[in-house]
Amino acid sequence: MKLYSKRLLLVLSICFLALSSKAQYQPLVVDSALWIIQHETVGIPYPDSYFGYYILNDTTVNSINYKKIYKVYLKDEAPNWPQPFKLDSLNLFGFIREDLKKVYAITFNTAVGCPANSEFLLYDFSYIVGDTTNLCLSYYQPSGIVSNIIPSGGVNTFYLNNSSQYTEQIGAPLGLFEGIGTPSGMYNTYFYQHCIGALANCNISTGYKSNEIAHLEIFPNPSSGKITIRNFNTKGNAQFEILNCFGTSVFNGILPEVSSDDIQLNLPLNDGVYFLVIKNLESYDFVKKIIIFNDPTK
Repeated sequence: MKLYSKRLLLVLSICFLALSSKAQYQPLVVDSALWIIQHETVGIPYPDSYFGYYILNDTTVNSINYKKIYKVYLKDEAPNWPQPFKLDSLNLFGFIREDLKKVYAITFNTAVGCPANSEFLLYDFSYIVGDTTNLCLSYYQPSGIVSNIIPSGGVNTFYLNNSSQYTEQIGAPLGLFEGIGTPSGMYNTYFYQHCIGALANCNISTGYKSNEIAHLEIFPNPSSGKITIRNFNTKGNAQFEILNCFGTSVFNGILPEVSSDDIQLNLPLNDGVYFLVIKNLESYDFVKKIIIFNDPTK
């Protein structure tokens, strides 16, 4: 009886250690999450550029909740690249969401082998050892089999039998959308930094005041296409673009510099949900969801 009790205690202890060694799940899709990626050219002894991705604010696409994800462009100051980095522009890249440890994305441009303008599975952190992965971001077909899951630094890293890997909260070592595996060519990317917070708190000098953007208003919304942009006091002309819910550009134009703070637009759009993107606004892309409803009684 004592021998049985000791064996049972040993088994329970091993199970407890196995459970306690697994890191608590850390979601990837959170507001104000920032990834910095370094870009290198083979043969050059230093990174030739840096860029990144930034998650900011909620939106809906086809009645599904997403967060907006922006491409972060940094001023080219190689080879020194002093910290903090200096923001060049912040452009809407697509939409991203997470559900049951699965990360889905819609991007306006093709990412490695993933389609543009339609939802795809970016990462799956629900796999267990022995599962065959099915990620379009992989350089390998089939993607691979999960050979090990190792906790480190509070997150789990998934190792595949094809020598590739990806990590909770972070993504792949090459970058968030840059592929899983080992590409070949003259140019390589590498994950450099992950941070959660305002850009200024993540070693990025923005050069603008955030409240200048927050005061921009779009009304009425919904509308028949006739809208007013209020507090538009940027210097010089700015471009604007209308994207449908799939990220396709359906209309664009120029917002001229005006003496007043209001600009009127008459958008020739069919009924539906769109995104108004104002570019080059203090090195920031202002994005606002607008709803078009043409009342047939008028």
